[in-house]
Amino acid sequence: GAAVYFAEQNDNGDVFDSIPKSVYWGIITMTGVGYGDMVPITYLGRIITCLCALSGPATMGMLISVFVDRYQRVYNRKMYIWESEAPPTDIDLIHEHDPDDDDTKSVTSSQKAGRRRPISEVISHSLSSLHDKIKHDHHH
Repeated sequence: GAAVYFAEQNDNGDVFDSIPKSVYWGIITMTGVGYGDMVPITYLGRIITCLCALSGPATMGMLISVFVDRYQRVYNRKMYIWESEAPPTDIDLIHEHDPDDDDTKSVTSSQKAGRRRPISEVISHSLSSLHDKIKHDHHH
């Protein structure tokens, strides 16, 4: 945008009369909209126009792919956490514990229902079970 402002300043300064208006022209040109309300008339201005028109779709494609990639990474990470099972060392903390019985149940109620629990629920349940176990062991 600013490049065409300087290229058109002498011959077409009434159209490209400010840098913000020239940046507007650049955005409209690079996105492929091309309203036609601002048209460069110098050779240098037209060369800049061609470069903007050709590089616009490539630039937009790269920006969109970066945003989609970032979103996909965050989504995949959340899905991995959601679907992953706790490591074997934490199994005793995750399983429900009956204070009257020293044996832990081998399957939690959510596993019986056929669904995996979100990580926040697993952590909350683990801490609660650990607290209950410590409290139970302390009283005996």
